[in-house]
Amino acid sequence: GAPAGPRWQRRLFWGFACFILLAGVLAQLVHLNRDDWAALPWAGNLIEGAYRMAGSPLDPQWNVNAYRIVAAAAAAQSQAEDTLRIRAEIENTAERAQPYPLVRLTLTDRWGDGISARVLEPREYAGANEGSVRLLEPGQPFEADIMVVDPGDDAFGFELAVCLRDAQRRVQCSDQE
Repeated sequence: GAPAGPRWQRRLFWGFACFILLAGVLAQLVHLNRDDWAALPWAGNLIEGAYRMAGSPLDPQWNVNAYRIVAAAAAAQSQAEDTLRIRAEIENTAERAQPYPLVRLTLTDRWGDGISARVLEPREYAGANEGSVRLLEPGQPFEADIMVVDPGDDAFGFELAVCLRDAQRRVQCSDQE
């Protein structure tokens, strides 16, 4: 028969084979629980990014109705007379961490009818500290700071709604106003 290779080569081969098998089992475990893992603050970005690159976005089942708008107010900016500043405190009331939501701003006329609306991404309203954080912990509030061009006499009020994107990237909003 053929002479056997050196003992260290066989050990290296079997060690590498065991490593590959273990990595495969771990990958299967992550895949099996991928939506739950995506909700974890320390693993979410990595797992979500990997699945998005593979063309299979995740749906961690975020609860759009688990955000509460605690307070909201609008004021004209003194530095720029054509700018309106809207500030809102929003809280995550879910039992688990959730992403910073999208915020839908609707400017209303004197009868409460919408005259214009826009959905804002977190980077458009969050402060510098909040923009780098991916998930809000349960019970954690944050302040949305929104600057818009003053619509003048046409707008008498505003409404805010909290929104999230689903797995197909469609915007789903809460029934809050």
